[in-house]
Amino acid sequence: MKAMTETVKRVMDSYCRVLTDELPGQVYGVYLYGSTALGHHNPRRSDIDFFTVLCSLNQHTLPRIQAVHERLLMENDLANKLEGEYSLLSHIPKERRQKWYRYTSMGMFEWEDMDNHITWYQLKHHGMTVWGPDVSALAIEADWKDLRDITRRNLEGYWAKQANRKPETIDPAHVDEAVEFGVLSLCRMYISLETGEMVTKERGGEMMLTRLPDSWHPIVKEALRIREGQEVLSPYTAEERIVLTQSFIRYMSERCSPFLN
Repeated sequence: MKAMTETVKRVMDSYCRVLTDELPGQVYGVYLYGSTALGHHNPRRSDIDFFTVLCSLNQHTLPRIQAVHERLLMENDLANKLEGEYSLLSHIPKERRQKWYRYTSMGMFEWEDMDNHITWYQLKHHGMTVWGPDVSALAIEADWKDLRDITRRNLEGYWAKQANRKPETIDPAHVDEAVEFGVLSLCRMYISLETGEMVTKERGGEMMLTRLPDSWHPIVKEALRIREGQEVLSPYTAEERIVLTQSFIRYMSERCSPFLN
């Protein structure tokens, strides 16, 4: 059975305490997915991805949800790592999904369509129960076809745009983040498609090193170095790193294509 790290457990203990205080009798369950559920929470880089099921989600409960996160940000220095969704139990079955109320690690709230198949797949196959009935009791429907479909949309939409951005439009202060996120996201995506298993970004990068031509190894190792917080001077300029990352995204998109047809 997977276990939370002490860091994540401390945040989630605080979260459940404040949540049930602000919404007494309204909480069905609290669950985790993402890096923690996949077995490798990176305290420097990983968000804490949660999925909270409520008995009501309306104009009366929304201010209370907002109050939960306001309180947590004041009392827990890691509360800014929380990112996740609030849903009604009745909206979990696929044919009844509408919108969930999403909280981002940037402190923003938004209504969002419940069509992120990656979230559903991770919850169904890797989800961790923090509070309430076991995650297996949730009527989650998620199959590999759904995962392929959203991967195709992401590659053709978001990642195609990132691969074709002008390098000079990327803030130099965010180059590390762009390299780490772009390279390791595509590594993880490919490994998941090839093996049928969800993996962390770290694991995806490590596994791709055994599958890639040597010419790509430096940028993957660069991304892993950033992910792990290693203070090593990069051999590339900021612009070279962005250009190489964009080339890698295009290359990996082509390698992923056969799995998506």
